Amino acid sequence: MQDQDTSTARKNLSLKNRRSQRVYVEIPVWVYGQLNDEPFHEEALTVVVNAHGGLINLSKPIAVGEKLFLAHKRTGKDILCHVVHVGPTENGKTQIGIEFTEPAPKFWNIVFPHEDWKPSERKLPQARQVPSVPKTLPKRS
Repeated sequence: MQDQDTSTARKNLSLKNRRSQRVYVEIPVWVYGQLNDEPFHEEALTVVVNAHGGLINLSKPIAVGEKLFLAHKRTGKDILCHVVHVGPTENGKTQIGIEFTEPAPKFWNIVFPHEDWKPSERKLPQARQVPSVPKTLPKRS
């Protein structure tokens, strides 16, 4: 039980220290960079975004500290970022954490939730009442 309490406390501390809200959303991007002094580009999808960067899946072997350009496929905007995290690889794609050189909440072209918003407190859609339908057909006159 104590391990669970410690884990929850650590998670809550992490949320308090977060600079901006995370949003789980797939946004198509082009990623441009260099590997072994050779330019590359790859189409990718975001996993998570925030005002300071995001998490993307790439097939290229990228290292922490490398600089990348991201181009938002829908808006055409591009931004300079650097790799801050290299995560696990699954199905040939590695999770890459990127950070913008400057905060850019408008880059993703989405509206972020307020700082004090908690996903656990979101309002879920209510099921609508479906009118009852007679089980028998009306008699024809």
